[in-house]
Amino acid sequence: MDALGTGGGLWLIGTLEASDGTDVVAIFRDRTAAEEFVATDPLFTNELATSRPIREWQPLQYDA
Repeated sequence: MDALGTGGGLWLIGTLEASDGTDVVAIFRDRTAAEEFVATDPLFTNELATSRPIREWQPLQYDA
């Protein structure tokens, strides 16, 4: 996770507020970074995390 964070692949990660700690949202730079995370993260490689839908998203462009 540190390599993804310092390399710009992982933008943010955290548990959802009404969660028991098992519902996590992560936002990555692109699909490749998300797939790399799933392929190397110990929670997934050791089958402790099972759900991993990767969905495309379109961030809003805001010019202040």
